[in-house]
Amino acid sequence: FSKDDIFRLANIAIQRISSSMAQPADAVISSRVSLSGREIKRKSSRHYLGRIVATLLTRKWNDAPYDTQSGYKLFINSRSFRYAIQSEFSTRWFVDVELLARIGINNKGRLIIWEEPLFYWNDVAGSKLKTVKFHSIFLELLKARRQVLKLLKERDKSIGSH
Repeated sequence: FSKDDIFRLANIAIQRISSSMAQPADAVISSRVSLSGREIKRKSSRHYLGRIVATLLTRKWNDAPYDTQSGYKLFINSRSFRYAIQSEFSTRWFVDVELLARIGINNKGRLIIWEEPLFYWNDVAGSKLKTVKFHSIFLELLKARRQVLKLLKERDKSIGSH
């Protein structure tokens, strides 16, 4: 994506941190949503595979990010973030989802994400996914889903105590 998108997303994070009006976000993340006036160029196969993965990971997570696999994520250096990165991650392909879930779990089920659509994205040719990796990726998907379910359980417990 473009450096303009990076600077814009960084400015959004700064605004979210410094504004007394806005609730600080745990993360500002990019989203590859094809909207009018945007140049989002993706292969259909990669888009639909990404939607399937996102749906499997975030089912029942009503306020989940639309694009869990987009490249740019800016995490706020909070107590919950520092705690979330102290232990080794159990996934390689879904670290971003695992990290978001850990932050939410550490915030007693509360996770505030600001998701901002990119103005420009162009899929890079080639894939990091090889057919022989599908078995291990499926197992990682299950591990990441377990983290999300733990987040939702923590959130439900927190809501029930109010």
